[in-house]
Amino acid sequence: MTARPDGMAGAVWGSPIVEYRSLPAALGIVGMFALFGLALMAPPALASELSPAEARGQRIYTTGESASSRIIKAYVRYGAPPVPSSTVPCVRCHGADGQGTDEEEAATLVPDINWSVLTGPDDHVHPKRRHAPFDETSFTELITAGNDPDGNRLDTAMPRYEMAEADILDLIAYLKSIDQVPDPGLEDARLRIGTVLPLAGTLASEGQAIRRLLEKYVNSVNAAGGIHGRMLELVVAGYGENDDPAIWQARDLVSAEPVFALVSTYLPGYDREIVRLAEDEEIPLVGPYTVMPAAGQNRRTFYVLAGLPQQAQSLVDSVELMGDEPARRVAIVSPRLVGFDRIGNDVVASAESRGLEVTDQLSYTFGQFDADAAAGRLNNSGADAVIFLGAADDFERFAKAAAGSDWFPHLLAPGSLVESALQSIPGGFSGRLTLAYGWTPADRALPDSEDEDALIPRNLDYDRLRPAEIAAFSAMTVLIESLERAGRNVDREKLILTLENLDNFQPGLTPAVSFGADRRLGNRGAWNVLIELGERPAAVSANWVELD
Repeated sequence: MTARPDGMAGAVWGSPIVEYRSLPAALGIVGMFALFGLALMAPPALASELSPAEARGQRIYTTGESASSRIIKAYVRYGAPPVPSSTVPCVRCHGADGQGTDEEEAATLVPDINWSVLTGPDDHVHPKRRHAPFDETSFTELITAGNDPDGNRLDTAMPRYEMAEADILDLIAYLKSIDQVPDPGLEDARLRIGTVLPLAGTLASEGQAIRRLLEKYVNSVNAAGGIHGRMLELVVAGYGENDDPAIWQARDLVSAEPVFALVSTYLPGYDREIVRLAEDEEIPLVGPYTVMPAAGQNRRTFYVLAGLPQQAQSLVDSVELMGDEPARRVAIVSPRLVGFDRIGNDVVASAESRGLEVTDQLSYTFGQFDADAAAGRLNNSGADAVIFLGAADDFERFAKAAAGSDWFPHLLAPGSLVESALQSIPGGFSGRLTLAYGWTPADRALPDSEDEDALIPRNLDYDRLRPAEIAAFSAMTVLIESLERAGRNVDREKLILTLENLDNFQPGLTPAVSFGADRRLGNRGAWNVLIELGERPAAVSANWVELD
């Protein structure tokens, strides 16, 4: 991990960090921790517009995997051992629409493989070869042996695949339909985007704020002419406290409304379920608002901001960046809850790998935190820094118990968990308190060019945006940018590939975002902010910590 200093000394730490409630404060910390443990069985996938064979072929084309779990191997060099075909699926070169590229300046010419083109009546003419049209037999020879209908060997850039005949037939079925079936939510004059938000109950304030922001954003884009001639339409599925489980509202949305993509969904406690739904229904999901990005590779879900695991990891760097008194002996405190135990263990491993001495790892039952006992135990352990991963009220009581014993270690915590307690932290911790955030006011550099301005809602009060709104703004900016780059002939697969190619993109209110073929977390770090306490907390300094 590396830390980068930022010129923020003396900056007043106002909204949104202190003046507005973060996720735990909005949800109620008891509700937030309880929701993390919930899980549901996913229902069967909803019906696709493709036939079963076409759907199986689409999976092979886009992922290189067979729906039957049969192994598909790819040979990318003559004489070399095979690799999993998932590393070189067809879509990587030929594109989501199968049209490839015939641009003369391209290093390798990639032909159009739509079935109507492959089987057209005229001979196919390429720079170094010419051949007759394909049929199903010669296409099978093409992908398995690398030969065209006239027996010419293809360029070595074209992999050869070892796959079952049934999978080949499924792939052919999809190629016959690839340019004929539009994705749901995509029409000639409009493009429908969906979201799922709490519009009643405890979380209604945040959900309504996200809805208003997204509506203003869509209106701004449409007023500027839309995206490549299409007007955006926002479809909102709302839920309240009595809608349990809330994930049903998301399922109803994708069942009843043909949405092209999902953006900034907010379903605390059902983070894994919305990701699973996006995978099952093959819907791109951009920027789900969550503090717990789902682990593992979820091809269609793109997280714009890092969550609690990354914030907690980043704090390990700041243990050694404590000004004149760098700490070397650290203790970790975390609640005994699903997810948080893992985060605590990861922080311990990271600290030890950096040569820090972990004096204690205190895990407590949520709702039964004994602050006096914890402060005494960690003080006796010799810790000069404490990374605290619990709730705001537990953090406040711990700080007061430590101060009552005249013990003032460096305190470090994710800001999204404890910021609501800042006004109550004893003054002796001023300059000894570091909080991790997904963004700082320094990130609020809006674009200046006229073209970019057209896509930015100018009727928003950026200084008063809540954290949920900032996350939604960033998610929507990433989605709009990707739709712009994907072009008029966009489809879901092309959108996913375009998102994968976003590199160091500035959303405007948060750190730069980069994705990749195997990367679905837009940024892998956090701002670590040293806080000066007082009537109004202020930032002494801020360091961006990038995780390896």
